[in-house]
Amino acid sequence: MKSRLQSLPLLVPLALAALAVGLLLTWPVVANDNDLWFHLNAGRYIFAHWAIPQDSFFSFLTPPRAWTDYHWLFQAVSYAVFQAGGYPGIILLRAACLAAALFVVLRFLLHGRSEERLPYAACLAACFIMLLVPRFVVARPHLFSYPFLALSLLILERRRSWALVLTIIAALWGNLHGVYYPVAELVFGSYLCEHFLPWGRPPAEQRLAPRELALTALAAAALFLTPCGADLIDKPFFSFDYTNRQIIESLPISFSSLVSISLKDGVPTHETLSNLLLWTSVLCAVMSIARRTWRASHLLLFAGGLFLLSKGDRFRYDLALLSLPLLSANPLFDREGWRGLLPAPARAMLLACLLAVPPLYLCSGFRNRPRYPFTTVRLPSGVAAFLRAADTGGSVLNNGDTGGYLEWTLFPRYKIAWDLQVGPLLFGDRDLFMMTHAFLDGKVLGPMISEYHPDYISAPLNQREFPDLIRAHPQYVPVFFDDVEVLYADRTRQPKLVARSRLPLDPYAAARPFTMDLRSCAAPKDPLARALDEMIAVDPDAVTTRVLAGRCALERKEPAAALAHAEAGIRSHPESFSGYTLRALARREQGAWEPALSDLRVAMGKADPKVRRWLASQLSETLKSAGRNDEAVQALREGGFDVPPDEWLLDPE
Repeated sequence: MKSRLQSLPLLVPLALAALAVGLLLTWPVVANDNDLWFHLNAGRYIFAHWAIPQDSFFSFLTPPRAWTDYHWLFQAVSYAVFQAGGYPGIILLRAACLAAALFVVLRFLLHGRSEERLPYAACLAACFIMLLVPRFVVARPHLFSYPFLALSLLILERRRSWALVLTIIAALWGNLHGVYYPVAELVFGSYLCEHFLPWGRPPAEQRLAPRELALTALAAAALFLTPCGADLIDKPFFSFDYTNRQIIESLPISFSSLVSISLKDGVPTHETLSNLLLWTSVLCAVMSIARRTWRASHLLLFAGGLFLLSKGDRFRYDLALLSLPLLSANPLFDREGWRGLLPAPARAMLLACLLAVPPLYLCSGFRNRPRYPFTTVRLPSGVAAFLRAADTGGSVLNNGDTGGYLEWTLFPRYKIAWDLQVGPLLFGDRDLFMMTHAFLDGKVLGPMISEYHPDYISAPLNQREFPDLIRAHPQYVPVFFDDVEVLYADRTRQPKLVARSRLPLDPYAAARPFTMDLRSCAAPKDPLARALDEMIAVDPDAVTTRVLAGRCALERKEPAAALAHAEAGIRSHPESFSGYTLRALARREQGAWEPALSDLRVAMGKADPKVRRWLASQLSETLKSAGRNDEAVQALREGGFDVPPDEWLLDPE
């Protein structure tokens, strides 16, 4: 029993790492951003032309914007993986890179540790696992950069005889994620500088031998063995002030966020975990200086990580990994210190909490799973499907946020304007200003239309001021919409398409499908119902049109048809409240009270607070219809409605 307890600090991180990789394998490809599809499109270009892109080949903007493609190898790899395995292949790639990163981090922290230091190392390992997992949900070049960063540190700290491997890592690294080279140079440079500094040097047995010094220097040079060559040097240092203000992870980080400690659903937030590692690293640095055991390389790495953090929130991960040597070499407590910290019962309770939090944290991040292996959430998949079916070709003035997906699905038949995710690579501050204001400001939209005369405009559905802007250009007519965007076509350029597909409804009103007035659908051969059926035939996965069509069926007293639309909506978007709500309305129409109530409760668990209030009114109405008046009143009160003791509302506002 005692030996099992002693091995617990080793087994728990290994089990957590396995859980993390397993959860990532079950999580679909989700559009947290559109980078993946931009990279896939570039990879397709590379394989089609056997050449690296040199300009914005997917854009109709003139002149073409010059492009130094420092991601080319990642693009080629991800495209090859996609061609071989589709989206499941991308999922496997993510999981393999996470497994590699966690393997190296756990080996760094746990391998060779004495029993006295294992509890501290295990706590660090658990924190690193929880911190890194969310970053691997998105398939971007950092999938390779983080394992390479951790492996480089492991070699320079513990496996110096493997120094030749550093050269191979660096050559791959520079082609997979070339713009990341300053971080790699920081790693190599810190250990090279340490060798020549008069202070902060490690014991003789831990120093780099002449051969290892030479190979480390060679690795630093190998980062530039790329087709980009010297063009790569200044790319990480370009100033894109406006661009950085538009990308959340590039926003400057505030000191208050670095001292923030908070819980969500009973587990620490991601920011809290990052801050815990940050301030632990600060304590380790102070302790190493006070004990005079500090190493120059460790402090240089930590200082470099702090500098990176000042450039944006995205560098929290880099700082944590760069702090690995400092954290590992300066433990804050050992087993004896742990025993003397608290009485045995308190230690047992604290240990139970420490064992419970990591799996709860990991599982909480993977709840409410979207459709597997790929979900169209936040993607204009319907607009893309409509344009592919129309097959007219032409130019699409697009929302920059979804440019990556549109270029992947539409090129080469169509060219888009721009892609926000690749902004700093291709588009400067002026382009980005135009990109972000074209759908907000008529003074920007007008010149864009006058200069380029796009065949189509794909506008964000959540920018409700856009209909007022587009009225100044009456040649553009709405012909399609999905859950994300509205597509306008130029009727002077596409007269047949506009005559065939002009929408008989306001798409911006349809964006709220449960509150839109659909009483006209009760009439036979209603044009609105017919248009919805045609849109569903093009884009069967859009939940908005499914809800509208289902409500039209309810207006015609056809709950079975509404149920069919609800089931389709649940299959395509199981993470959304919409399909479950529509199914509840259809079941209520059939008098199936308990299934309807069950669906409404599921929907409330998936909805945001504002929608939950409306759902509470629907729950109350269903309970009232079932003859459960007391529960109906209670449902309204729990939903935030002020219900007098002897009254209750059928349709509260």
